[in-house]
Amino acid sequence: MEEVVITGMGCVSALGNTPDILWDNLLQGKSGIATIDRFDVSACPIKIAAAVKEFDGSEYFSNRDQSRFSKCIQYAVYSAYKALANAGIDPKAEDPSRSGVIIGAGVGGMNMYSDSAVTLANRGPSRVSPFFIPMAIVNMPAGEVSNRTGWMGPCFAVVSACATSNHSIAAA
Repeated sequence: MEEVVITGMGCVSALGNTPDILWDNLLQGKSGIATIDRFDVSACPIKIAAAVKEFDGSEYFSNRDQSRFSKCIQYAVYSAYKALANAGIDPKAEDPSRSGVIIGAGVGGMNMYSDSAVTLANRGPSRVSPFFIPMAIVNMPAGEVSNRTGWMGPCFAVVSACATSNHSIAAA
């Protein structure tokens, strides 16, 4: 395997939405686990999670788009652009035919699955958003970053459970 160099970092996490904040919170021994407050958990046996907090996607998504794009896609675009900025890379200055996007993820927009299942059951198939599939599938975060940068090289998602980050680096 050839050497790989990580030139820039971006993140969205339960412990912070910049690499520096995430790292500082890790060093301080903080936990990102808290009571779930995004939906009613009264009927759920588990009431805690490591949810993303204080995320503001308005730098990259209009109010309308924030309601249309899954959080998964918003987090990916935010992280990708922060990583590019951290590396000093202007996406528009790169050769689009030699630049690609590979994003590792475990799953796509799960809230889209849940919301669409409820809509289907309660209101029927005609009320399910036509954006359901594009907002739910795991490769759309890479696709949206590719769309925004204009990069036309390889574009795909790496999905391999706990090994996803290692496989993403190897694929890069």
